[in-house]
Amino acid sequence: MSFPPSIPIETCAVDGINVYWSSHWSSSRLDHRRLIRGHLFRNLESRGFKDIDSILDLTKRPIVLGVGLSISHCQSFGGYAVKFSGEPLGFDIEVSSRVSKKLVSRISSEEEVAESPSFAHLWVAKEAFFKCLDSDRQKSLAFSSLRILDWTAGEGFQIFQAQESGERFRGQVWMSKDERVCFAICQKNSL
Repeated sequence: MSFPPSIPIETCAVDGINVYWSSHWSSSRLDHRRLIRGHLFRNLESRGFKDIDSILDLTKRPIVLGVGLSISHCQSFGGYAVKFSGEPLGFDIEVSSRVSKKLVSRISSEEEVAESPSFAHLWVAKEAFFKCLDSDRQKSLAFSSLRILDWTAGEGFQIFQAQESGERFRGQVWMSKDERVCFAICQKNSL
């Protein structure tokens, strides 16, 4: 598989989770999935991971032993989060202005909508939470059954608590500097 020359990629680290994103990976590009997976492949390969060709298979969820990873894309951006611990990880990215009260109300309780810092915060938190669950659990539950229980302000981010079937999760949501883009990561009982 060939990859294009270097493209501008932004990155940050949040509690041992590395997050990478780019406007060149937006879902408005037909090759966005290939580009994201290509960068992820090169990233892991540069860290000594072997036998990771399955990451390049766009028909399957990327799984690498000992690595928690999650991919997300929206109309303007795409990206992924990776943690070298093997713990399940959820990541979401969304353009803030695309998330309305009507949209989040379809998947959230009135209390969740009222308590969230913004509609975009709630949306990406729920998406990241959902992606943190294994695929069997994802198939067997309604998205609206995921509950965001609490929000706490951090320095430049919001921490959320979540629960599904008695299991607790915790995540972080932050906005880009220009507040156009909202990001979330979620893990089971960590962060």
